[in-house]
Amino acid sequence: MNWTTLNCTLGINCTTNINKDQLFSQTLATVQGFFFIPIFFLGIANNFLTILIIIVNGDMHTVTNCYLLNLAVSDSLPLIVSLPFEIQFLVMYMNYYPFGQIGCKLRSLLAETSTNASILTISAFTIERFVAVCYPLRSSSLSTINRALKIQLLIWLIAILFAIPYYCLTIKTSVGCTFDFTKDKKLLPLCFQISASIFFVLPAFLLCLMYALMARRLNASGFLKEVKLSKDTISVGCLDTTQHLQHEYENHQRLLLTHSSYPRSTINILTRPNSRPSSILQQYRENSMKKSAFKMLFAVVVAFIFCYAPFHIQRLITSKIHENTLTIFKRRCIEIFYFVSGILYYLGSTINPIFYHLFSRKYRLACVRTLKRFVHCQRQRQQKSFKIEQTNTPLHNHRELDKSNIRFLCYTTISPGLLTRGQLNDSEKYRGMRENTVRHCQLNLTQFTK
Repeated sequence: MNWTTLNCTLGINCTTNINKDQLFSQTLATVQGFFFIPIFFLGIANNFLTILIIIVNGDMHTVTNCYLLNLAVSDSLPLIVSLPFEIQFLVMYMNYYPFGQIGCKLRSLLAETSTNASILTISAFTIERFVAVCYPLRSSSLSTINRALKIQLLIWLIAILFAIPYYCLTIKTSVGCTFDFTKDKKLLPLCFQISASIFFVLPAFLLCLMYALMARRLNASGFLKEVKLSKDTISVGCLDTTQHLQHEYENHQRLLLTHSSYPRSTINILTRPNSRPSSILQQYRENSMKKSAFKMLFAVVVAFIFCYAPFHIQRLITSKIHENTLTIFKRRCIEIFYFVSGILYYLGSTINPIFYHLFSRKYRLACVRTLKRFVHCQRQRQQKSFKIEQTNTPLHNHRELDKSNIRFLCYTTISPGLLTRGQLNDSEKYRGMRENTVRHCQLNLTQFTK
């Protein structure tokens, strides 16, 4: 969705002659444009990093991450196809759109499709979590990556289907891309109402209901009532840790036995006299990961409702009011609301990866591994290019080599058999072998270059 389109519908920010009444709206538009610039770069970087992390790391190939990958793709689309032109219009006051009528229509289609796909993806992984929490026996057969991929394909088909009317109603004018209200004055408001009902009101209600049921189930099982273990006392092998874990173990037993709704088989397993504090520590870590995942997905849902509610309200306002009937006060109130809703709409496409970093330790570790792998690949390329350069350059051209360059050249040209990872350890034998080889190389190379 494009905020210039809605503003131009009301005659806001679309005229070149600025008077006193238009100065307020022009100032808001400029400030909004400057807010869009960091949102654009942050959103592109975060979403593409999320896509890279999930694809590159094999341990991230899970059902939930499959949905999060799809969410990152759908969040990236409005940032790519709409936001640069919003910045161009609001900051640089340029109404020129270089892609013509078809470009305007495709832009509207892709922006609407991505918005629809985002909410459907959030709904899909919430349903998947709901089944895993409330119906764990069915979850193993229903929650598979193959099934998730099929669901995502269906999500995009539904999203495109409901976005086609916006493709047909978008036109290119002298002020950019906008909706055509002249064809059928009732058609576009009807599209706004259908989109708000199917892609916001109904999903928001179902999401809130499912998370309430999940929280109730987890609370009844004692999952959300566990006492947090102090990070200072968790050190395996220490006496105080064992005593602390024994105390937590006894409390956990009493807690489980007080809840009759908890499955009897699970109580028998968790309250066996042979259970050890180490097993409780492992269980605590697993529960902590599940809690973090629950909090992360819940934060994504809350952010969706918070960021997209003003977006749909704004579209409904646009379809109901007429610019000629507005007083100056009402007009300015609407412009302030448009200012806030425009920022929140694009912020909703940016903020999800931040939640992944905050709540998921596994995601943070995968991010570090990915960045290290990228840096390592860059170093390997530099070393490879250096070796090729040294191979192609005769040694008699290195008359100006100093000691540091000679030493580096020796380190990079020693037989690979002497520089394997297993030999470059702390062993005195292999360290001595390496230093002798480097020293011998330096001596020969120094004599050769004299």
